Amino acid sequence: MVEMNSGKALKASTEWFEEFVKQTVEVDRRFNKQTITTGSHDSKATCIQRRIRGVLGRNKVRKLFVKTFAKRLDAQSKAYYYVNLRTNVSSWTRPRFTERLFRGSKW
Repeated sequence: MVEMNSGKALKASTEWFEEFVKQTVEVDRRFNKQTITTGSHDSKATCIQRRIRGVLGRNKVRKLFVKTFAKRLDAQSKAYYYVNLRTNVSSWTRPRFTERLFRGSKW
């Protein structure tokens, strides 16, 4: 069991956070093309907040999406089709949102 005041555990948690901040700032620079000063805590906090809000927002939309759409297998053709559960409209093409919401998934 690791003690809370252990210097080694504190260093590990600090290193993880510093790496997270570094990656977040780098992602923000690449995609938003904003200049972020390395020493500014406010700009780093803004990057972290933006990233967390993005994750939370995507998770919320994923839940709503799953409640709205269903992926079903056609027994005859053995191919998947997609059904909008609210409108009962079905389609053989995958909804566009799935490409961004479920990256790397075959949803």
